[in-house]
Amino acid sequence: MTKIPIKHQVLPADTTLNQSGGQHSTTLNQVPIHWDLDKGRLSFFGIDSALFWTNPSLVFLFAPMVAEIGADLFRLIVADSSSRGTG
Repeated sequence: MTKIPIKHQVLPADTTLNQSGGQHSTTLNQVPIHWDLDKGRLSFFGIDSALFWTNPSLVFLFAPMVAEIGADLFRLIVADSSSRGTG
């Protein structure tokens, strides 16, 4: 496994990206992040994940729902769903 130092002003100086073939992983703020390019998978904390840019992707994705049910109910649904976790 090759360790590649990541040089970016947002990441701590000791952050490294580990790679082996099509697999890449790192730990950022004690969060393990793993990319398996061969299988097309991304995981956070070992949980399959999807990555979105928050602006504008999520805005356009959820705007119709917010318009339909209203911002207050939308926030309650998101908060309830978030409180249940991923399991």
